[in-house]
This record gives sequence, structure tokens and C-alpha cells, in this order.
Amino acid sequence: MRKFIISLLVAAFLVTTMSYVASAVEPKEAFTIDFMQNKKPGVVFPHKKHSAENGVECKTCHHTMASKDDTPQACKECHKKGADTDIGDGKVAPNPCFNEKCTKNIFHERCRGCHKENGKGPTKCKQCHVKE
Repeated sequence: MRKFIISLLVAAFLVTTMSYVASAVEPKEAFTIDFMQNKKPGVVFPHKKHSAENGVECKTCHHTMASKDDTPQACKECHKKGADTDIGDGKVAPNPCFNEKCTKNIFHERCRGCHKENGKGPTKCKQCHVKE
């Protein structure tokens, strides 16, 4: 009987752990990057296509993975005015990028740069900034 109870506890622990891990890393289908809508239309970012279907690792874009449980955070969670940035190993630095121009440059560098490097994906303005 004791082995049966221990087996049930271990099974319950494994199921709970696996469920948590699966839900913690499940990417959104897509979302809109719209912080500059007053200048250009927002960009619909097919998140799941990049991560799940194309195998892009979370840390490729979520470069610090600064959350306590290593769950990727949205850019705006770290890159906001007045916030410090966790740069790893318990070190914190003043946030180097919180304005529109800097954020735009980072998206262009990361997104277009990766598309050019891999030879697929949009690289022209109107391919991403689509008017509705």
C-alpha cells in the first residue's frame, strides 16, 4: 500500500510539473506591436510561427529572460522609462532604451536583421507596417 501511495504522489507531482512547464512556455498565437501607431501602422507579429513552427529560441528575442521563473517577458516589461534593467548575475543597470526611436531601431535590427540573415521574412517597411 505504501508503494502505491508513493507512486500516486510521484505521478501527481510529475503531471503538475509537466502542466506548469507546458503552460509557462506556450507562446501567444500573434500580437500587435503598436507603440508607434501615430507614425506607422502597427506590426502583427506571428509569435507562435516564429517560436513553435520555426524553432526560434525564446532567448533570441527575449535576450535577458530576466523574470524569476525564466518565463520570457514582453519588451515593455523591461524597456520602460525610469526602469532599471536586470543584466544578469544579480547586476542592474540604468535602462539604455526606453524611447520610441531606440525601440524602433532594436525591432528593425533584430527582426529585419534575422530575416535578411536567414533569407526569409519581410524586410521592407510596407511588408510589416500594413495599412488596414
